[in-house]
Amino acid sequence: MSQRQFKIAKIILLSFGGGIIYVLPYLRFGFWDAMINNLNLTNTQLGEIGAIYGLFAIPSYFIGGVLADKFSPRKLLAISFLVTGLFGFYFASLPGYIALLIIHAIWGISTSLTFWCAFQALTRLSASPDHQARAFGIVTGGRSLLYVLISSFAIWVSTFYVDGETGLSVAITVISAIYCMIGLLFIIFWKEDKGSEVKNESKKFKLENLKEVLRMPEVWALSAMLFAVHYTLRLGDVFTPFASSTSGLAVTAAIAGVIGTIKQYGMAPFGGLIAALFADKVGRIRFSILAMVVTIGMAAGLLLTPTSAIIFSVILLLGFMMFCWTAYMLVFSILDDARIPDQYSGTVIGIVSGLGFLSEPASNYTVGRILDAYAGLASFHMVFKLMIGGSIATIICYLVCARLIAAKKSGQPAPDLPARNNAL
Repeated sequence: MSQRQFKIAKIILLSFGGGIIYVLPYLRFGFWDAMINNLNLTNTQLGEIGAIYGLFAIPSYFIGGVLADKFSPRKLLAISFLVTGLFGFYFASLPGYIALLIIHAIWGISTSLTFWCAFQALTRLSASPDHQARAFGIVTGGRSLLYVLISSFAIWVSTFYVDGETGLSVAITVISAIYCMIGLLFIIFWKEDKGSEVKNESKKFKLENLKEVLRMPEVWALSAMLFAVHYTLRLGDVFTPFASSTSGLAVTAAIAGVIGTIKQYGMAPFGGLIAALFADKVGRIRFSILAMVVTIGMAAGLLLTPTSAIIFSVILLLGFMMFCWTAYMLVFSILDDARIPDQYSGTVIGIVSGLGFLSEPASNYTVGRILDAYAGLASFHMVFKLMIGGSIATIICYLVCARLIAAKKSGQPAPDLPARNNAL
């Protein structure tokens, strides 16, 4: 029987760490013009810096899962923050283009290979099987809120300096120092729960372990589930151009930017709060399905609502994002329902993340093609219809996963006919 317990201090540290880890790699989103002007870059070069980061980050999901099972997740997180912070100090010197490529390549490794799977695995181990939604809801929602606060803090710090180079450098230095501080906190204050520790022998990765994980149908169901819900979530990126387009809500670019920011980051904390309060009680899969049913209603409402009803349209699109975030952040909370052994947490998370997050380029490509292929309001309506389809696909994935879990609990192979699902 697992002796994992919900520890609010650990959850807060994970939320804070998860909120800051991507601030420096994605600093260009808040400092685009400042980085171009003060680092003597072109828009293309700044885009290439982001591309090199992704090139090293995406493969790291798969390898990072194995590392998270072989080594202490706490130590891996400490390494992630310290390495990212130390290279942040180098970044603060405002080096040349080639050095920036190297820094972002290293960050692609330090924020993925040694971070993501260990981070998710440690979140799982920080709460009992009965409180997984509470843990993942607070951590995922909290880190989105903290990302905004820390990014805003960096921008605020830079405004104290008239010289743009000095302001950018000081902001990066302060954020880098916080990275190192968090790394030290994981080393000094994070104590492993005896009931959460995996025996040394089971930590030694063997090829048989990977084969065993790959034979688990729940792993593939979780991968499909993450792909579907994340694909649907990322379709919401169309809300910003919809808000500013003359064929959409036709609001000013500034207001559209505010809506985009709230949509991207402001709804995740609310989605996390809802998940934390209710999902464990209702059932994590059942609650996720209910959340996606709501997103279907919100997307259908956007199809039927005239663009002149701006406030109602904004409520619908923000509601869509909030409940889609809710279902998204509950994916890894289902590992205990699926009876994934603790010692395989990292490997499973790595495989599921590597496959599931392929949805991001897929959704970006889809939205771009639709906006180019259709004119005016018809293009946005096509994306809204696709959101409905994505929500339905997500529900199907959750139902399939629930049936597999029910079959696993009963010790029988997955049934061909519908059966009562206790995992719901």
